[in-house]
Amino acid sequence: MYDAWTCLREHDAGTLGVAVAICLLTSLAASLKVGVVETPQSRIERLLITLIALPLGSGVWATHFVAMLAYDTRNVFSYAPLATAVSGAIIILGTGIALNAQFLAPRRIWRPLSGVIFGLSVGVMHFYGIQAVIFPGVVAIDTTGAAVAVLAGAGFSALAFTPPEGLWRGRIWTAGFLVLGIISLHMGSMTATEFVPLGIPTPADWALRQGEIRLAAGFMAMLLLSVPGIIWLRSRLALQHAALRLHGLAEAAFDGLAICNDRLVIRHGNHNLAALLGADPTGTSLAELLSLPQPRMEEVLKEGQRSPVLVGLRGPEGPVPVELRARRIELARQQSGFAVALRDMRERIAAEARMYSLAHQDSLTGLHNRHSLQTRLARAVLRARSGQSGLAVFCMDLDHFKDVNDEHGHTAGDLLLRAVAKRCLDEIRQGDVLARPGGDEFVLVVEGEVSPGMVEELANRLLRRMAEPFQLREDLRLRIGASIGAVLFPTPGLSGLHLLAKADVALYEAKRLGRNRHAIYTTEMDRERHDQKALQADLTMALQRGEISLAYQPQVEAASGAVIGFEALVRWRHPVRGPIPPDIFIPMAEASGFIRSLGAWVRETACREAAGWERPLRIAVNVSVAELRKAEFAPSVLLLLEQTGLAPSRLEIEVTETMLISGDTQVLANLERLRRCGVHVAMDDFGIGYSSLSALRAFPYSRIKLDRGFIQDLENRQSLAIIRAVIRLGQELGMPVIAEGVETEAQRALLAAEGGDEFQGYLFGRPLPIEAYREATRMPTAGRQDILALSASAGG
Repeated sequence: MYDAWTCLREHDAGTLGVAVAICLLTSLAASLKVGVVETPQSRIERLLITLIALPLGSGVWATHFVAMLAYDTRNVFSYAPLATAVSGAIIILGTGIALNAQFLAPRRIWRPLSGVIFGLSVGVMHFYGIQAVIFPGVVAIDTTGAAVAVLAGAGFSALAFTPPEGLWRGRIWTAGFLVLGIISLHMGSMTATEFVPLGIPTPADWALRQGEIRLAAGFMAMLLLSVPGIIWLRSRLALQHAALRLHGLAEAAFDGLAICNDRLVIRHGNHNLAALLGADPTGTSLAELLSLPQPRMEEVLKEGQRSPVLVGLRGPEGPVPVELRARRIELARQQSGFAVALRDMRERIAAEARMYSLAHQDSLTGLHNRHSLQTRLARAVLRARSGQSGLAVFCMDLDHFKDVNDEHGHTAGDLLLRAVAKRCLDEIRQGDVLARPGGDEFVLVVEGEVSPGMVEELANRLLRRMAEPFQLREDLRLRIGASIGAVLFPTPGLSGLHLLAKADVALYEAKRLGRNRHAIYTTEMDRERHDQKALQADLTMALQRGEISLAYQPQVEAASGAVIGFEALVRWRHPVRGPIPPDIFIPMAEASGFIRSLGAWVRETACREAAGWERPLRIAVNVSVAELRKAEFAPSVLLLLEQTGLAPSRLEIEVTETMLISGDTQVLANLERLRRCGVHVAMDDFGIGYSSLSALRAFPYSRIKLDRGFIQDLENRQSLAIIRAVIRLGQELGMPVIAEGVETEAQRALLAAEGGDEFQGYLFGRPLPIEAYREATRMPTAGRQDILALSASAGG
């Protein structure tokens, strides 16, 4: 056995340099196909990968035998043909196995194993090639040194087959470690090998001489030139496969897709685009199809690369509204063009129109709803404050409307409300805002020339019209009166909501005075304000006094009836006044800032309670916008989940659309952080707001809660149509729809038939202390009957 330096000195430097050059070229060629990301997609591609093993293996073989020629400086070696050929077959076969094995899964294991396979193949080839040497003597191999050399070669090869990310960085890595592996194995093996001359004559003329070996090595090295051609052929096949796959994806897309050149002439369009146009679009100008002049078309394409643009597409039956997205792409022969996606917006625009109507209008009368009223009133207050206009607000209730429903049915009540709306519209000016916030309550907002005399005159005129008989049907003629409360602006410090409250105070004053009359707000009517202040002061101490509690209402799955969660509802029992409704004390808490302390207590109590349940049921809690505007809200919720051990996926935060439409970035940031951590976010009271669709765009909700008002008005065809639209919208957006306020079996059956996902309401259980539903938190499949039994046993 030699030392490494002695072994190296016994090699001819020039010939050894040729061997190193062949090794380097082989390694560079191998780096093109070692560690690649793309998996072969067809048998032909796999065959080409295997075929590359021939020149690469030949290069390694040529490296070995040229290095052997460099060692045989005295020209005493000859080579057995069969063993020499077998050594070449070994390295070619091993290289093919290694190249294909690198694509097996998991790659983090098979890639280094592929390198080991390659390194061992080089080792076997080397020592089998040594056995092919014929010279006058014997070959002595140190097994320890040989093993070290083979392990070093396999290790470097394993590193070569696991390159880092980055095209050129990966190729340099692979080539470098392959060179190290091949050279270290050869030099280490030659150091462990000693040729001992014994004067034995060189056998036979059939043995291969140095010249023949040089010729064979040169030929094998020349095979390396075929590597770029094979790789090019495989790349062409991969491009063809990708093109076919891209074509398939384009045809499978729901949108119309077009590939245009830089002159915006369509070179290819999928079948959806052809369906939109009613003809094959190939060869047609995109600007012509969109009926746009060229300068405007270029602007649209620029806008479409940033965000969707709504344009009109020339269809067989007229313009089709489409949403355009565009992206610049590279075409063949270094040409550029555009990929254009055109989404048919007809159904969406129609749905948005229906939802817009739903968001702004009362479904029964067609008047403004509560949220639309609040928006318009807020704008009117701003104009009044700036001196642009006067302002008066009227609140009107029908006297004894409940008796109409009780005696003649809700259908008669609906007819009466429509007739009242029509008469009011006949008496007001164009531009005045008439709304029906709910029930038999009507609100009128009047701007312009406003005076106490005008308010008196309009109120009396409305009362006279309400006193006239209503012919609802041929067989139903009713007389019913009304009471009106009014307030004039300016009243110091009043917002739109305050104006409504003051008008409501005046309305109840009119009712107190005997109904069928009107009253205009004065400060003397404001004694109730002092009571509210006292109540608000009591509210701030209610938590410390233990007067606040939680009631839990079950939420059930529509398909199975199984309980899937509870909504935690806050309750306040005043020591003197008794139970205070949430719609009274929640606004007080929000106005005073106490809502943050109250909300934190509700979340902590609900999460600690839910964390102790045997079943992983969902727990839903309401959140105020005042809480969401604080940067510490999301971190505090995540900390609470960590402290209580409640899984984030079991907590659902309920918000209203107005929280997001304001555009408050902190609100969105808090909700987005919670959503990313697994907390669900539901839109509460969907459908009664003025911008529900915009709110759905603003944030990816996990659930939509349909407002109970639509459920209670389910017999109304418009309400049913709205419910269907909301459920379908939820299905399209992948958002389950939960219906609140389900109180009858008929409502449940109808909602289930329409595709409702989840239900909540008195039919399934009233809001009660959790002790009433304790068994439901333990039962593996607690259903509606179980919940009703538990609710009944608790006195609910």
